[in-house]
Amino acid sequence: MIEVANEEELFKEIRNAYIGRKKISIVGSGSHSDKKGEVISTIKMNSFDIKGDIIEAYAGASVLKIREEASSYGYLFPTLYDGTIGGLLGINYVSPLSTFYGTPRDFTLWCRAITPYGGLNWKIFIGSKGLIGAISKAVMKLFPRPYKIVTLEKSYDSVNELLDDYIKLKENKPIATLVEYEKTYKIHFTYSVDPDITGFNKDDGVPFIEESDKNSYIVETPSLSEFIKLVEKTNPIYAYTVINSGFSKVYLADEDILAGFNYYPYNGVKGIYLKLKKLLDYRNIFE
Repeated sequence: MIEVANEEELFKEIRNAYIGRKKISIVGSGSHSDKKGEVISTIKMNSFDIKGDIIEAYAGASVLKIREEASSYGYLFPTLYDGTIGGLLGINYVSPLSTFYGTPRDFTLWCRAITPYGGLNWKIFIGSKGLIGAISKAVMKLFPRPYKIVTLEKSYDSVNELLDDYIKLKENKPIATLVEYEKTYKIHFTYSVDPDITGFNKDDGVPFIEESDKNSYIVETPSLSEFIKLVEKTNPIYAYTVINSGFSKVYLADEDILAGFNYYPYNGVKGIYLKLKKLLDYRNIFE
């Protein structure tokens, strides 16, 4: 593994790989990456700076450290990702907080990626999983930190009851809404106040999903109704959606069941990135 300390070193390694037609993978800590070819790590590019409600960070900066420091200043960095900034943006990580705060693409003002031809400031690199360039730096927004976080939870056998509760409770503007399916549906509404609502289990904090990626697929689902249609058609082993993220994740034994849906495997990317790869990485060095 080659560890680079700045953008100049990162460009040098990428350019050498381009000239030598070598396959490379860009990682941060590497804990969330499938390592292929020669591995280049940005873990030493770990500096960040918080000024008011703006964070400027390099790719190797720890998301956990940023979240902790932002919190000490009264701000929230709205993600539950536990890797580096490069990883966060590379996969455009969706967490339950995406309901209110959006995905990393939404709260990123700009990001820079290093290609074989130099650096480009272009948010299109967010979500590309390092297949068209190496994200090196980003400037992102912070938000006022909630001082009380409460989650209401309830399981459902009836889809109609689930939809009725969703319609009623979304009017209270939850900061996170997670819906899971595992033989039955379960919904989690998270608020920045303690709501006076009965009929739900109540807990502190934001729900977190512990998962693996094997046999999983990312499916475009613009609404809760679309998620329910996905579940009814595919009968997955497990599935979940974060409301307002536009995506669901399903675990299936047979990919063919997803015919008719816009989807890609967990380790794949949207088709737009494959088209851009032909332009930005026509020698196909990025793995």
